[in-house]
Amino acid sequence: MGVGRQTVKTRLSGPVQIVNKFANIVNNLGMALDALEILLSMDLAVAPISLPLPRIEPMTALLARRGHREHIVERLRDDILSGRVDEGARLSEVALAERFGTSRGPIRESLQQLTHEGLLVAKRNCGVTVAPAAPKSIRELIVPLRRTIEVYALRQFFDDINDDDFRLWEELLRRLKQACRKKDFAATAELDIAFHRSLLLRADQPDLLIIWQTIVGRIRTHFRKSHTRYADLMDIYREHRDLVETFRTGDEAAATKALKENIA
Repeated sequence: MGVGRQTVKTRLSGPVQIVNKFANIVNNLGMALDALEILLSMDLAVAPISLPLPRIEPMTALLARRGHREHIVERLRDDILSGRVDEGARLSEVALAERFGTSRGPIRESLQQLTHEGLLVAKRNCGVTVAPAAPKSIRELIVPLRRTIEVYALRQFFDDINDDDFRLWEELLRRLKQACRKKDFAATAELDIAFHRSLLLRADQPDLLIIWQTIVGRIRTHFRKSHTRYADLMDIYREHRDLVETFRTGDEAAATKALKENIA
């Protein structure tokens, strides 16, 4: 009998302990609820918890910064291609930051992009300088490549040419006409290049645009020297005007033929 009672006691010890623990939990929970009720009844000013958050640049600021950098790249590219900045000229980040009213960060990023395009050369302890143009032997090889690229680009979108395209070309022609009348060779070269760049932009093939920009960057003096051979600088305007009129006809074969003849 003693053994039986001991067995029953042993078997019940586990459940009893669980019940006792549960009771303690209930008691503690009751005490916690009482304490919470007391706190809620008190008029306490609890300061909000301030957690450090990572700094995230607003999208509008990011787009504005990117747009500013692209503006700097475009202006410097035009200065180099048009000859306003001489070959071998050293570009100072400080001077450029003052010119564009910005910090050196966007200037440094812009110079890096133009270096990748082949317009600038970066050397250790020498800074960044304008890259020399390709020699004549290389130009004879590059010009046919440029012609092939531009004709290919034109064919990519020729069937989709719309009023927006003609408005852009007409604006470029208007500015080109003014530059030719003033015999502004730098502006004429800049707008000549801008017209042909518009074909690459319209094709919307970034890799093709990068290749074209690299090629044009290497033969940039070709634009300026070829312009000096014109007895009447207005002929440059007329050639591009006639090219646009060929685009209007919708005849792709005639348009590509006219574009090839324009790239000489």
